[in-house]
Amino acid sequence: MAEPAPNNAAYQEILARLEEIKVERTQAPLATIDPTANVLEALRLATNRQDDLRKAGNKRQDDLRKQEGYYTRKLALKESERINALNQTERERINAVIADIRNSVVIASKEAAATAGTLATQVATTAEALRSRSETRGQSNFNLSLWITVGGIVVLVAVELHRSGMI
Repeated sequence: MAEPAPNNAAYQEILARLEEIKVERTQAPLATIDPTANVLEALRLATNRQDDLRKAGNKRQDDLRKQEGYYTRKLALKESERINALNQTERERINAVIADIRNSVVIASKEAAATAGTLATQVATTAEALRSRSETRGQSNFNLSLWITVGGIVVLVAVELHRSGMI
């Protein structure tokens, strides 16, 4: 391959530039700024964004915990009211059963008292009837024995009169 003519202006410019590059390579490299200002700004913005998101997430969690606590207390209160209402209903049912039992006892007691009164009257009536009957029977027995005695006396008198010849 043939070298182009050295007097060509474009060629001369390229050669000059190559010489500059060779010189730049031989000189100490310039201190590079890493990261650049725009990268640092992007990193700062991203970090701030993450911090903001973390704060927002924490705030949301705090709000959810507050709401959970609020509704847990509200639910516990409603559950307590429900249990109290059930207890009151059960208490009223038991009181009604006890009142019914008491009424039954009062009725049974009145019936027992009436039955006892009736029995006492019947016992008194029966005792009086038996006493009367006993007296009547005793009177009858007395009357019978009296008639037997009188009859015996009459027979004896008749026998005596018969023996004396009067009859």
